Amino acid sequence: MRPWTEADVKLLGRLSDREVVERTGHSLKGVQTKGQGMGILVRPHGRPWTAKEDRLLGTKPDSELATLLKRTRITVYWRPFALGMKPAVQRPPQWKWTPTEDKFLGAASDAVIGRRLDRSGFSVQLRRLRLKLPSHRERKGRSYPR
Repeated sequence: MRPWTEADVKLLGRLSDREVVERTGHSLKGVQTKGQGMGILVRPHGRPWTAKEDRLLGTKPDSELATLLKRTRITVYWRPFALGMKPAVQRPPQWKWTPTEDKFLGAASDAVIGRRLDRSGFSVQLRRLRLKLPSHRERKGRSYPR
């Protein structure tokens, strides 16, 4: 067994364990043990994906596929992104705010403005807060207990 040099130790946690093995000549088990001894997190890699599993992506809900494939739901969720696939469910397009719509902000409650503009009260609130505009209560100088 070859002793660890200071240069070898500096590679731990910065490169993959396999790259450290190739550069230093230590065994994979030796690299993993040294890293664990230094408190470096070991992230085990899951089993490789098969072409059959990849073809199933997007055919069923992620939670159902995870159970079927004996994988975690989050692993099934991220796999299409790793393959460069488009998401199965597209995010709806966001409406751009116009200066005319911005003039309404803070004139009444966010819910009322939302109904007038055919937007959710929450999106109106977010827009008003991003623009650092006061609420209709603050504009009128009223103070309500919180």
